[in-house]
Amino acid sequence: MTKQRIWLNLLGLLLVMAACSGPADRSELGTTHPALGMKPVPAGLGVNIHFYTGTEQDWRLLEAANVGIVRMDVTWGKGEPRPGQYDFSEYDTLLARLKRRGMRLLFIIDYGNPNYGNSPPTTQAQIQASVRFVSALVRHFAGEPVIWELWNEPNLAHFWPPKPDVDAYVRWCKAVVPAIRAQDPKACVIGPATSRVDLQFLEECFKRGYLELVDGVSVHPYRGADLGPETVLPEYEDLRSLIAEYVPAGKKIPILSGEWGYSTTRMSRELQGKYLPRQWLTNLSAGVPVSIWYDWHDDGRDPNDPEHNFGTVTWDYKPKPAYLAMRTLTAELDSTSVAARLPLGKADDFVLAFEAPDSSARLVLWTTGSPHGLDLGPGLHVVRAVNHLGQPLRVRTDPTATLNLTDAPAYLTVVPPFPDWLDLALEAAEASPTQAKRILASVASGETQKGLGSFGRALIAALHAQDARLRHTAWSAVVDLLARTPLSDETTLRLAEKVARSDLPVVGKARLVHLLTRRAPLQARSLVRDLPSEAGLARAKASFSFEIAYLLARENQGREAKAALLEGLRGSSERHLARRVLQALSEHDSTVSKQIPQLARQAGFVSTWWVTGPFPKKPGQRFFPERRFNPGDKQDTATGSATWRKVTVDNLWGVVDFGQLYGRKPGIAYARTELIFPEATTGTLKVGSNDGVVLFLNGRKIHEKLVPRGLTVDQDVVPARFRKGKNVLLAKVVNEGANWQLCVRVCDENGRPLDISELVAE
Repeated sequence: MTKQRIWLNLLGLLLVMAACSGPADRSELGTTHPALGMKPVPAGLGVNIHFYTGTEQDWRLLEAANVGIVRMDVTWGKGEPRPGQYDFSEYDTLLARLKRRGMRLLFIIDYGNPNYGNSPPTTQAQIQASVRFVSALVRHFAGEPVIWELWNEPNLAHFWPPKPDVDAYVRWCKAVVPAIRAQDPKACVIGPATSRVDLQFLEECFKRGYLELVDGVSVHPYRGADLGPETVLPEYEDLRSLIAEYVPAGKKIPILSGEWGYSTTRMSRELQGKYLPRQWLTNLSAGVPVSIWYDWHDDGRDPNDPEHNFGTVTWDYKPKPAYLAMRTLTAELDSTSVAARLPLGKADDFVLAFEAPDSSARLVLWTTGSPHGLDLGPGLHVVRAVNHLGQPLRVRTDPTATLNLTDAPAYLTVVPPFPDWLDLALEAAEASPTQAKRILASVASGETQKGLGSFGRALIAALHAQDARLRHTAWSAVVDLLARTPLSDETTLRLAEKVARSDLPVVGKARLVHLLTRRAPLQARSLVRDLPSEAGLARAKASFSFEIAYLLARENQGREAKAALLEGLRGSSERHLARRVLQALSEHDSTVSKQIPQLARQAGFVSTWWVTGPFPKKPGQRFFPERRFNPGDKQDTATGSATWRKVTVDNLWGVVDFGQLYGRKPGIAYARTELIFPEATTGTLKVGSNDGVVLFLNGRKIHEKLVPRGLTVDQDVVPARFRKGKNVLLAKVVNEGANWQLCVRVCDENGRPLDISELVAE
């Protein structure tokens, strides 16, 4: 570590301590609220709680966990027990106890008040009463370390009854936010705290001027137990693209992970203990300044109730592995700040570099793939290595540093002198905007600019280094600098072309594609098209294609827009970006809706099925669809009369909605189709279901996943051997209640979607 950087570190730490805010998130241009800067760990890492006073065990364990922020409701009904009479005493108690421990408070302004109808504030009288309450509340806490959040999951009927209403929600926000600003001009306001990364609800908010109101966009990126935290990364990028489309000029809107956890009714406690640090680390690597784990404490004792088992500690305050993992992360990374995700290892490998206020650094490493060794090269001086639970690890350092990567994060403390690749990554994180602009201009033109400094010259030289680690780190740094530096489209494209021609691993090139999606999509079309369609790039290229399709559709270039839409469908499971393209197309072409089943088949989705149900949900019972197929078959059961019917779905993902056919209730339904292959071939079926699913191919069971879950396109990847001629595919979908759905995509053996237009037997 250079002396210059040591002094910068010390100066930066002093500024942080003085201003109570860390450096701004470097991932995008613009300015942001100081409370939402990327502060040193653990300022933005915390938990959701359900108490105002708590117990002695709560405070003792919370303090030992060293979290920096907690999230809690400030419900209207509790704060205004009688009209016009406000009681903030319990809120005062909570905030005082947090402040003594150096913690901040994320306060959710939410829910109705029995004095005013106990519903979300939608009438003029309710809104006015809510504004009076919020004004008194914010005036009471003005200047305190509080982040104000506008409601909790208003995209769900459970929290915004009787059903979600974007207009009503934004109307309320437009009334209360000016009241917040009037009482505390420096207040930090975020929202809308959607359940999942609900791009449709979020964009509708943005269209109504929501980003003019808030300082950050909060989401709750929940997903099934079979989907690790890292799967959120492309969703964040898609959300950033929408924010970039609607954000006021000069304003930076960061994304916050305001609530997200995994219940141990649906996974082992050991896996939950791995997911918690991976979730926080993934968010840090993505420039997400606040990450709230749901939940602090188990809400009950029932081992079969998901809501009772999200906690990091049990009902009787016994630490779960998640608690130990939380405490280990905050201890190992205390006072550090994330510098970069390094392009080392495979696409499934995560290597994060953190800069410490002293002369050391931290590396955090794990993989979402199979366990394997990672060679970090010579010259890495490791003085401490522990796993996610704080247990010592062995790292071989002679002749090179080698660590066995697993699905659990490992923490390495390393000291100078650093290998060149690590020193370069840490230096790049500190480059000033002026220095970054000079470096990028030199890379783009191939000519050395004045004032590059030793770091700039070292980075440019490293772009052509023989050592792959150093070379890849240098190209990755170029992408990082490009993301935070305002440049002309021409210079941006010249740099992008150089990065595209480099051997930077796909993780870095995917970040470049997402950046181009926001910066210069139409100009970069040929560049992105020519990038290889390998697994690590497919999702980024798909999002890029959706953006191209949307822009072309708005310009009434229907044929090109549909071609780009199809490319997006083939590489992505994200649905809202495709829907917005269809909406834009339909404004110029009223026949688009009739083309949807064909587009779905071209993207590999089965869009025509024979379906039957409902059948009673009885474990292990086989019904007539598993024995034979005759369109006239019928069976009467306690749940209804099951007959075959032919269904052609009207969405791009071939999603069959059994809930619409049979009601949103527990039960079993079947869907059958035939695929005609000209030759025997090995392929893949990608399946999404709500809830469980069993697949049969030519009478043989090839897949079973009987778990409660929401449907995600391409959830399960199932190898399949198709014979020449007719192949019968039968899906059995077992519903636990509420939504009841299925979608199936047919792909080649490498997972690339097939055009099944000619394969489906009508």
